[in-house]
This record gives sequence, structure tokens and C-alpha cells, in this order.
Amino acid sequence: MFSWLAGNTLSAFQAYGIVNLHEEYEPLIKRPVLVSTLALPAGDCAWHSSSSGGCSVCGFNSKHGEKAKLTRGGKPWPNFAMRALIQFNKKIVSGLTPEVLSVFHGGSFFNPDEIPLSIQRKIVDIFFRSRNYKKLFLESRPEFITNERLALLTKRKTSKEKFVQVGIGLESSNDYVRNGIINKGMALDSFLTAVKTLKEMGISTFAYIFLKPHRLTERQAIEDAVSSASFCFENGVDVVSFSCAIVQKGTILHDLWSDDKYRPPWLWSVIEVVLRAREIADKYGFHIRLGSFTDDPPPVAIPYNCPKCSSRTEQYLESFRKTNIIEHLKKIDDCECKSSWLEEVGK
Repeated sequence: MFSWLAGNTLSAFQAYGIVNLHEEYEPLIKRPVLVSTLALPAGDCAWHSSSSGGCSVCGFNSKHGEKAKLTRGGKPWPNFAMRALIQFNKKIVSGLTPEVLSVFHGGSFFNPDEIPLSIQRKIVDIFFRSRNYKKLFLESRPEFITNERLALLTKRKTSKEKFVQVGIGLESSNDYVRNGIINKGMALDSFLTAVKTLKEMGISTFAYIFLKPHRLTERQAIEDAVSSASFCFENGVDVVSFSCAIVQKGTILHDLWSDDKYRPPWLWSVIEVVLRAREIADKYGFHIRLGSFTDDPPPVAIPYNCPKCSSRTEQYLESFRKTNIIEHLKKIDDCECKSSWLEEVGK
């Protein structure tokens, strides 16, 4: 009976995207690795559940996402259920050799109101006991990145062979873009303090930069993303990951897109941002990555060019994601639509 239940529960977890295995290039390991992703049905993001209403471009905590169906209206699963989920994840990877354990839930790992401390400890313990895992990836808003909250990590021995990385959604180094448009509710000083705290404790730093929030033109969006990446590298961030705008239900982007007042970025813009940011990253000895164009809830529109070249261009971008070979993006043939993009960005 239990084996039947376990098998069907595993299938359900995989269908909902709660557990996932995929391959991607890991900049700090410097090669493609197998990643085990655990999307915890934890409590609602504290910023989203506050009177602020959360980030304007985020659809993860909306009622349209699969997470909403599994978290009882923003409440975390009971501890025993989350522990069972973690065990199911271990079963999925048994016999395989994932080297990265990534934990997501659309909020802050170090906030005990979202992920109970006992669950935090359980995940950290699994990582440090594992012979396969080399990297543990966690996410948090900067206000939860304190010496006290990081103690469960700093009490364990890290090295170049086994390390922890914490991602922060900076989105933009421009105050108006970050807080006025995206409604991030994050002071730049708090981000810098968190980065400093992490680095002093030997924890790798990672920042998300958002490409093309509403209210920005295509050219403004490109320049904002590149300058934000440069800001991160100037302040010692190890990896910058570009999150390209996708249109999800329950967000302002969806409302604007439905009224023909917004379109996701051109793929030509994505390529320009990656190429320029890569040059800056190489200069500082740091790294960039490009996020996927999928999420929960599933997007109704993603970055695109024209019907003739979009699919081919996406394949080149995917090759870059998996190999980090920048030459993949320099081989892309021009298309007739590129002249329309050049006109829009004023080149």
C-alpha cells in the first residue's frame, strides 16, 4: 500500500514541479551538473503577504500557481508533511548523482515563518551529509540574512568542494525601477549589507536581475539590466542571473499584455544583455547565467522575436544555459525582424 502511495505521490510531486531533476551549467563548479530542485510548499512570501501586496511582476504566489493549490492559502505544510516531501526527494535522486541541491518556495528560506527552523536544519543536514552534493542553493530577502539566521550554515564546514550559495532578488540597482515599478521594498543598502554578511561567512553570493519591467522602453530595459549587473560585480557578487520578463496570470504584466500595452523583451535584447554583461563579469572574474522562460504559474507569453527565428534563437540560448559557451550566442544568424528591433532600441 505504501509503495503504491509513494509512487503516485512522487508522480504528483513531479507533475506539480515540487521535485525536479535537470542539467545546467554551474559557474562555480565550471561544468554542466545535475541539479535536484525542491520547490517547498512553504508559507507565503512575507513581502507578498504584507500590506505591500508583494512584487508587481511576481506570479509565483498568485492564486493561479500550482503552489496555491498545495499550500492551503499561503500556509506551510505541517512539519511532518514537509519532512516526508524531503524524503521523497531523496528517493528520486537515489541511484543518481546530482551535485547541486536547489531549494525554492518563492520567498525567504531563512524566515522561520515561511520555512520552520526544523525544516531548514533538515535540508542543511541532508546537504552536508550527502557524498554527491557539492552546492546548496537557497534564496532570501536581505532582511533575513543575519549572523543569527545563518548560524545553521556557518556551524558546518564548507570548502571549494562543498559550498552554499544564497540568491537575492535585487532585480535592479535603480531605486525607481526596483521599488517604484517592481515594488520590491528593498533598500540598496540592505542588499549590500546582506552581500557583505554572506561573503564574510564564506557563503557564495548570487543576484537576480530582471529584464524589462513595465514602464521601461526596450532600450531602457537593456541598459538597466546591464548597469545593474555591473553594480553587482563592482560589489563582489559572485553570480548574476538574468530573469527575463514572462507574462503570468495574476500580475500587472498580464493586465498590460492583455490590453496590448506590454510585450516581453525581444530575444535580440536578451542576447545583447548577456553578451555585454559577460564582458563585465569576465573583467571582474565573476559569472553570469540566464534563467529559463518557464515558471509557476505557466507563462502565457515569453521573450520572442518573430515566428521565423524565435525557435532557433531560443535553441541557441538554451545551448548557452547548458554550456556557458558564449560563442553560441555569436553564431546566431540575423533575421529580417532584427531591423525592427534595431529601430525600436534606437540603433
